[in-house]
Amino acid sequence: MSIDHELQAKIDALEDENLKVRIIRVITNPGKKLATNEEIFESMLSRHLAAKKQRDRLRKWRDDEAVAFAQYFREKRPDDYAELLRQEREFNEIDSGLARGSSPTYFAMDAGLGFR
Repeated sequence: MSIDHELQAKIDALEDENLKVRIIRVITNPGKKLATNEEIFESMLSRHLAAKKQRDRLRKWRDDEAVAFAQYFREKRPDDYAELLRQEREFNEIDSGLARGSSPTYFAMDAGLGFR
């Protein structure tokens, strides 16, 4: 099945070469399709963007980001910061409520960052 020029232009405008290849492979697959080429494109693109957003959220903090956050946390929430350090020192772990953000300030700590 051929791809119309408008859809091909949208595919060509994508930066991710692997995504382009996957979309073209699915669209040109000779099997029976239950969606239009445009719907396939939109669905694959939205799933790709959602996965990228999740990967970005879960990425590991750089040292300078961790230091900046620790400084901010220490200044804005000194009681929570003191409790965080106490738990880290005593138990080498952080209370899930503090780590998951059940307090007003959200906090996610990668154990390898070693806030001290």
